[in-house]
Amino acid sequence: PTLAIAGLLPREKLPEPHLLIQLLPFLQSTLGRRFNQWTGMSARIMPLITRGLVDGRRASWLTHPVRRAAEDRILEFLGQVQNPTGSLSGVLIYTAQLVSALVLMQVPQNDPRLSAALDALASFRIPNAAGMEYMPCTAEIWNTAVAVRTTLRAGGDARTPAIDAAIAWLISHQTTIDAPRSWQNPRPGAPRQGGWPFEATNVRNPDCDTTAAVLSALGWVIKRGERGDVRCALERGLQWLLPMQNADGGWPSMTRGLGEKPPGPMFTEPFSPPTTPAEMLGLAIHPPLELQDPSTAAMTGRIVRALADCGIAKDAPALSAARDFLRAQQWHHRWWGRWEVNWIAGTAYGLIGAAGTSADLSSDWITRAAAWIASRQNPDGGFGERTETYRDWQAGGPWPSRADLTGKVLMALVEVRGPNDDTVQRAADYLLSTQREDGTWRTDDGEYVILPPDLFYTNPLCNQIDATEGLIWYREAMS
Repeated sequence: PTLAIAGLLPREKLPEPHLLIQLLPFLQSTLGRRFNQWTGMSARIMPLITRGLVDGRRASWLTHPVRRAAEDRILEFLGQVQNPTGSLSGVLIYTAQLVSALVLMQVPQNDPRLSAALDALASFRIPNAAGMEYMPCTAEIWNTAVAVRTTLRAGGDARTPAIDAAIAWLISHQTTIDAPRSWQNPRPGAPRQGGWPFEATNVRNPDCDTTAAVLSALGWVIKRGERGDVRCALERGLQWLLPMQNADGGWPSMTRGLGEKPPGPMFTEPFSPPTTPAEMLGLAIHPPLELQDPSTAAMTGRIVRALADCGIAKDAPALSAARDFLRAQQWHHRWWGRWEVNWIAGTAYGLIGAAGTSADLSSDWITRAAAWIASRQNPDGGFGERTETYRDWQAGGPWPSRADLTGKVLMALVEVRGPNDDTVQRAADYLLSTQREDGTWRTDDGEYVILPPDLFYTNPLCNQIDATEGLIWYREAMS
C-alpha cells in the first residue's frame, strides 16, 4: 500500500484486503497475545488503506453494511490508541499510515483525529543541510535521560538551572495514562502507567528501554543529593518496569510474555506479509519471533545497569534472573544487538549487564566475551561495525572505527578487565586522539535500529554521549 500511495505500484496490483476478520470478537486482545503492538496496528490499518486505494471510497451502510461495520471497527480502534498529541505510537511511519487511512476513509478534514495526526506528522520534520528531512522517531526522552546521566556522572551539579530543568522535564513526561492492555500484557495487578516512552508525544506507549534510561538518570540525581520529587518518580518507574520482566529473566521492548528468543540473531531477512487467508491463518498459529517481542540480551544489559544505578542490589532476584538470562543468550561468545548495531554493541551491553549482577567476572562465559570483543579492535585502537552484520553474522569487516561504539566497549572492558588492560588503554587513546577541538567526535556513521536488516537511523547526540561516557568510566576506574 505504501508503494501504491507513492505511485510506485499500480493499485490493481494490490492484494484484496480481508476486512471481515476485523469483526471477530476479542481481536485486539488476541493480537496482543500473539504479536507485538506494531504488527497488531499494521494488521488493522493496512487493510483499511488497501481498501481505500482499491475502491477509492468508503463503504455505504446501504450497499455494504458488513464492510462498513468492519471499517468503522478499525477507525474506532485507531481512535482509542491514537495519542492525544496526534501520533500513533510516537512513530513516523504509523502516524503517516494513520493520516492515509483517515483520508482514504473520507474522514472530514476538520475531524480532530485527522487534524491532530497532521500536526503530529509535521513534528517529525527537522531542518538539515539539504532543507528538511523526516525523523522516524524523535527520541527526546531517551536523549535527555542519557544526557542528564552522563553530565551528572561527569561531575555536573543537578542544581544548575539547565540540569534541573531537564530533570523536571523528564519527570513531567512519566506516563499517567494506562497503556492499552494488549500492548503491554502486564502481570495481574501490575500498573499500566509510570514508565517513559522514547518520544515525548507518545504518552500511551512506555517502553522498558527508555524507562530504564530515565531511571538511571534519576538514580544519579539521587546520588548527588536526595530529592522527594525524583524519589517519587523513580519508585513509580520501578513499579512499572520490574513487573515487565519476562519469565526467562530478560526484558522485552514493550510487551511482556510475547515469545522466547533462542541465542543468536533475528531479522536476517526482510519480512514478507501474508496475502491470502491461508497465509494469515498460518501466521496467526505460528507467528515468527520477529513479529513478537521476546527478551533480548543487549537491552536487558542496559536495564540491569539502570537498576544498579537505582541502588538495586546485585543479588536481588530480578538481577539474578537477568544474569542467568544473559548467560543463556550468549552465542559464539557474543550477544546480538536488537536496537543498536550490532554484535560489538550487544556484547558490550551484555558485559555491562553481567557486571551489574552477582556474576563472577572471572568466569569463562564473561572472559570469553571480553576476549571476543577485544579481538575486534582495530589497529587505531577503536571499534567499528556496520549494518551488514544483521544479514550475515559472520560479516567481519574490518569496519572503520566509530567513537560511539568505542565508548560502549570501553565501558564494558573497564568493568570486566580494569583500566590497565592494553585493549582498554588503546580504546581510551583512540577517543582522546579523535576528539575534535570543540569537544565532539565525528558521529555521522553511528546507526540505530528500526527494523533490521534494512531500516536504521542515526542519533548524533546519543553517539556523542556514548563516547563521553566511555571516557568517564575509564577516568573513574583510574582514580
